Amino acid sequence: TNLSGTDFSRSTLPGASFIELNMSQVNFEKAELAGSQFINCKLDGSNFSGAHLDESSWIESNLDGANFADSLMTNTRFPGGTSLRGASFVRAMLDTANLRETELERADFSDASLNMSDFGDARAEQAVFARSMAKAAQFIGTDLGGADLSGMNMMEGSLMKARLTRATLVNANCYGVEFMSATVGDTNFSGTNLEDTKLEKWSPGR
Repeated sequence: TNLSGTDFSRSTLPGASFIELNMSQVNFEKAELAGSQFINCKLDGSNFSGAHLDESSWIESNLDGANFADSLMTNTRFPGGTSLRGASFVRAMLDTANLRETELERADFSDASLNMSDFGDARAEQAVFARSMAKAAQFIGTDLGGADLSGMNMMEGSLMKARLTRATLVNANCYGVEFMSATVGDTNFSGTNLEDTKLEKWSPGR
């Protein structure tokens, strides 16, 4: 079925399954989709702003340029193979979400809630996490080259083995964050709280 451009705004489809569908530019604004599954779907440019997507799953789907602004996505799963390049998660609720090994280049998580979420081994070059709340979030092995983490609160999270070259952490709260084996270079730590970290006494850019 080709659902490209279809308007599902404000629809109620909890637990629905969408499998191998062309859904480019589809509109799910403010839809009820808790527990839904999207498997091998083409969803580039789709609109999920303000949608209820708690515990939804997105498997090997193309979501490049998708809009999830203000959506509720607690415990959402994006297994490896899903592409979210340039997607917007501004002000979205993504606590305990799994975004391991996802493609997140230039994605925008500004002002989002990311507490205890897992971004391990994701490719997030030039992604934006400005002012996001990400306590205990895991960025183990994540490529954050050129990313904007300014004002981010990731207290007691992990950046172990993460790539932080040219990243900006201006005024970020990194209290107790694990930096073991992280790669830094031209990284801006100006005003960053590095208390109780391995970088506490080594803070270039202050």
